[in-house]
Amino acid sequence: DPRTVELPDDEHRQGGEGGGSVGDDVGAGSTSTEPKSYPTGVYESAGPIRAPQDDTVAATPQIAGQDGVLVRVDWGLCDDDTACLLDTIQKNLDSAASRNLKVALAVSDGHTIPPAVKSACVTFPFVFNGENQTMCLAWDTNYLQAKQDFIRQLGARFDDHPALGYVYFTGACSTNGFEGH
Repeated sequence: DPRTVELPDDEHRQGGEGGGSVGDDVGAGSTSTEPKSYPTGVYESAGPIRAPQDDTVAATPQIAGQDGVLVRVDWGLCDDDTACLLDTIQKNLDSAASRNLKVALAVSDGHTIPPAVKSACVTFPFVFNGENQTMCLAWDTNYLQAKQDFIRQLGARFDDHPALGYVYFTGACSTNGFEGH
């Protein structure tokens, strides 16, 4: 079920002044030197991107007063093809921009990471919804390096995109967490 989330404005959020750029502290490659403000307004929770080149923004009904869309994507959506994943994210950002919306981009981590990343890290097994799964240990250096590399790629390509409100990853050892709780 879609959920509507009201984000606090800059005067009412906690955590100090200004926001950050995508990939802060990892050299995202943005040309901007000014910190970005935190996004505000009403964001509709879209369904997840289920396949490469899905446009979940276009498929999400807009509501009166809506400022943005929560776009959810698995890091491993395109297996090990990062260009495919970035192109799919681009499609959704462009779709949002054409509708004058912002995107809260949520990248699912945990057991949905690219196969090459998972095969290079130390994993642990668990059962989720009755299915056997594995995920990398959150402190595994190969996993952390791959994640940092991907964050840099996101920042280099999208930091200056007008529709990008913010990016976050679900926890390294989680199976959900898209709504930011």
